[in-house]
Amino acid sequence: MRAGQAQKEFFVNEAQVLIDALLQLSVERIEDTPPTNASDGQCWIVGASPVADWVGKEDAIALFASGEWKFIQPTDGMEAFNKENGQSFLFDGNWQAATIPSEPQGGSNVDSGARSAINAIISIMRSQGILARN
Repeated sequence: MRAGQAQKEFFVNEAQVLIDALLQLSVERIEDTPPTNASDGQCWIVGASPVADWVGKEDAIALFASGEWKFIQPTDGMEAFNKENGQSFLFDGNWQAATIPSEPQGGSNVDSGARSAINAIISIMRSQGILARN
């Protein structure tokens, strides 16, 4: 056996775990506290005030694999699907999600057709994961 070949399967397995997590990234939610009942393959986005094992890992993707936490630093353009509310996040310096616009209020003339169209757009944006479902 040549030098550098020892335990090559370890590095291949490690790479496959990361590929599985990142290829179609879906996270449980944004969280500051590491969950105590995490299962292999589950991911979270580390929040702004992390504690315990996540201290100093703000905005990182926390992947639980083989009984330990692995942290992946996101890069601009990464997307993650939030399983908790069905919304997609985009990383651009930090994790961002679209916010629901306020429904039109007041006015002396109410255009019910325009309000209906705005509500339909909001509904479509929810169904596509652009806006949170709840």
